[in-house]
Amino acid sequence: MSYPLQPSWALISHAAHAGCMRYIIAAKNGWRELDGEKERKWDAHINGAIAESLLAWHFGEYWEPVRERNGAHVIDRSRPDVGRREVRSTAARPGHLLMHRRDRDDVPFWLVRGSLDGLRPGQRPRYEIVGSIEGAKGKDEDYWDDKAGNGRPCFWIPAGVIDPYDG
Repeated sequence: MSYPLQPSWALISHAAHAGCMRYIIAAKNGWRELDGEKERKWDAHINGAIAESLLAWHFGEYWEPVRERNGAHVIDRSRPDVGRREVRSTAARPGHLLMHRRDRDDVPFWLVRGSLDGLRPGQRPRYEIVGSIEGAKGKDEDYWDDKAGNGRPCFWIPAGVIDPYDG
């Protein structure tokens, strides 16, 4: 079971812009991607920002994807993505929630599934909140793998084992 979301195009556009800003901030500062990713990818930043924005929208929480410090835009990784929640996204069905060893043990990780790919003209975006899992519980060694085959192993938690969310 999952909870369907049909956000407006304006909300999607706002979140996509935030994802672009994150990508540009990282590129400008020469930051490498975390966890062994070899290159920065637009889609990862944009899709992640969309998922965070949708979860914040659903729970009625303020979302601050980029912060300003001393006149500069920064990405603050010391705080969870939305309130006390970390957010992960996937377009795959059923998909996996990906976690890394450095991820926090004391907060829930939420999976948002969806994509803008394949929409027909006039169709609204469709996403869904799949559910969540506590950080410590998600770091089960049985889930440690390199399923993508990119030399970047992580915890691949199947969507079917996380706590479902139905609103």
